[in-house]
Amino acid sequence: MKNIKLLCFVLVGAIANEVCAQQYHQMSYTAHQATSEIKIDGEIDTAWYSDQWSDSWKDIITGEEVQYRTRFKSTWDKDHLYFLVEAIDPDIRASIDTHHAPLFKYDYTIELFLDPHGDQRNYYELQINAKGARWELTLDKPYAKGGKASSPSELENMNYAIGINGTINEASDIDQSWVLEIAIPWSSMDKLDVSNALPHTDMRINLSRVFQDDDDIDTPGQYWLWQPMGVFNIHKPQDWGVLQFR
Repeated sequence: MKNIKLLCFVLVGAIANEVCAQQYHQMSYTAHQATSEIKIDGEIDTAWYSDQWSDSWKDIITGEEVQYRTRFKSTWDKDHLYFLVEAIDPDIRASIDTHHAPLFKYDYTIELFLDPHGDQRNYYELQINAKGARWELTLDKPYAKGGKASSPSELENMNYAIGINGTINEASDIDQSWVLEIAIPWSSMDKLDVSNALPHTDMRINLSRVFQDDDDIDTPGQYWLWQPMGVFNIHKPQDWGVLQFR
């Protein structure tokens, strides 16, 4: 597995996909309608207790277990789609505190990807670090198919909060985790060709946790995903997991 992973870092484009791609069971998560108000405060409060945690995220290529547990929950109501991410981390770090920077190049980052119609077109990417800096972009199609990113390309009135169980950028102590809570209005998804106010079909999604040392930005960081890809490329929406609404 280690040799395959190294080769994937070196090869690019179609050759990398051909040589490195591995097949994984497609992940799915069932998001049930919220039974109480979700307060966006970065806390895992009682409104989330009835929702199930996802499987722990795994290495992007090998699908192997990783060092620190990362998982999410999702729910929805008539106005919003919600996500809650818990990232175990004994040394929480974040360097960038301004928006619209490509965080994955410099920081420890949580990423959310949404392809509402599962058609690999007009899909959305959100990156957030532990300081709450964010980068939003949309892609008309995957990069490998000639896609172009629009950035910043924000979902209007999206709300999020960070909860820190420890101290940021303090190596002398041992931290516990950080929590990311997100509320995305259904109405803001018009640019993703979603016009209905309520979920009506399954949605392709993926979530990623990136570990990148800002002192060595030329070396690919570690990527842990809910849905492993089998290749060092998240931008394959056809291979993402499925969010089901009930």
